[in-house]
Order: sequence, then structure tokens, then C-alpha cells
Amino acid sequence: MKFNPHTKEVFTDAGQFLQKLQCPYRIRWQDLQPFEDKPRQRSCSECNHHILDTAQFDDSELLAILTTNPETCLKIDINQPNVETMYHGFSE
Repeated sequence: MKFNPHTKEVFTDAGQFLQKLQCPYRIRWQDLQPFEDKPRQRSCSECNHHILDTAQFDDSELLAILTTNPETCLKIDINQPNVETMYHGFSE
């Protein structure tokens, strides 16, 4: 997965656009409601969207989830091992 922190855009490693991160609520992960049966997902009480921790997902899994449910929000940490940070289209 590739992430541009300036534009907040997320792409697959092949360059396919996944999502633009744009949460107006800025709620911390630990303050979101967890699901008992889905430890990598939480629910936001402000917007009722599911938030997905992307640290354990590969590009094909994320693409399938976002194709099925485009309202799903993504949690990304630029230090997680499956994220490549990009600035202005160039890898760092």
C-alpha cells in the first residue's frame, strides 16, 4: 500500500487509487467502539462508519473491502510495515 501524507490519498502498490482519508471527527482508535468478532475493525459513533486497521491487510483485501463497502474508513500508521510513504508521486 502507498500513502501520500500531503494529499491523504491511499493507493495499492500498483498505483490503483483506494481512498482519500478525510475524517472530520479525528477520533482516536482507542476511543472507537470495537467489534467482538472483528478485531481489526471498529465503529465510529459520530458517523456510524466502520474503520479498518490496515496494518494486517494486503492490497487485494483492501480493494475487495472498499469495492463492497466504499463507506469503510481506513486507519493508517505511516510506520506500519505494509505502507510505503509517497510525496508528490515519488517514493521515499
